[in-house]
Amino acid sequence: MAALVAAHFRAPGHEVILHSRRDGDGCHPLAELDRPEHLARADVLLDLAWSTLPATSEQQPGTEEREDLPRLARLLAGLAALPAGARPHLIFFSSGGAVYGNAPGRPNVETDPCEPIGRYGRAKLAAEGLINAAATRHSLPCTILRIANPYGYPVPAGRVQGVIPHAIRCALEGRPLPLWGDGGARKDFIHHTDFLAALAAVVSRRPPGTYNLGSGESHSVREIITLVEQHTGRKILTTSTPAPAWDVRDSRLDPTRLQAATGWRPQVALDEGIRRAATASTGD
Repeated sequence: MAALVAAHFRAPGHEVILHSRRDGDGCHPLAELDRPEHLARADVLLDLAWSTLPATSEQQPGTEEREDLPRLARLLAGLAALPAGARPHLIFFSSGGAVYGNAPGRPNVETDPCEPIGRYGRAKLAAEGLINAAATRHSLPCTILRIANPYGYPVPAGRVQGVIPHAIRCALEGRPLPLWGDGGARKDFIHHTDFLAALAAVVSRRPPGTYNLGSGESHSVREIITLVEQHTGRKILTTSTPAPAWDVRDSRLDPTRLQAATGWRPQVALDEGIRRAATASTGD
C-alpha cells in the first residue's frame, strides 16, 4: 500500500520521502521521524506505519502496545516540538470496520460509538485517541481516515487480508479459496483508484478531524466470489473454517462527511472494479 500511495503522489511531481522499519528499497529509517528537524522537512505526513493486520494482531497479542502506539506517541511529541508554522499536516490511516465493529443496520457515521471486537480495532482506536489528545493539547493539524477495504492492486499471496485478490488468484490457479464462516460476512470495498483520489483530495484540502473513506455499500464474500467467477470465467472451489470471533461480519462506512469536506465521490462500482482487477491479473 505504501508503494502504491508513493507512486500516486510522485506522478504529479511531488517530492515523496519514504520512511520504514525495514532498511533498503529507498526508504529512510522510521526512527528518523523521532527528531523534529526531520519532520520539519515535510508539508504533509502520511502515517501508514503499522505492524499488524487484524489476523496477525490476534496471533501476536500486545504488538501494537509495544511498537505502534509508542512510535506514534514519539511522532506526536516531535510534531508538537516544532513551531506552529513548521508542522506538517498529519494524515493517519485508521480502520473502518475494525474500529466501529459491526454496523448498526446501516452505514456507520463518524459520530457512532466505536465498539471494536478485535485487538487490531482496539489498537487503532487507541491510536486515534493519542492523535486527538495531541491535536487538542498542541493544536496539531491532523486528519484521521477510517478506511474501508481497498482492492484492485497486487497483494502478496501470503498476506492474510484481501479477499478479492485472493479470490482472483484462486480462480486463475485452480486452487480452493479458504473462507471464514459461510461467506455471508459483508464488507465495504473501495477500488484503489477511488481510494487514491480521496487521499489526494484530503492532501489538497487538509480537513481536520475524523472521516470515513469508503463506498457506503457492503457486499458479502459470496457476492465477491460470484463476480470473480463471472469476470474470470472460472469456477472457484472453497473450503470453510469457523469465522474468528474478532472478524467483523457487517462493515459499512458512510462517506458523506468526507464528500462534503473535499468534493470527492467514489466512481468505480464493485462489478467494474473486479472486472478491472481480473483483467489485470490475466493480462487481457
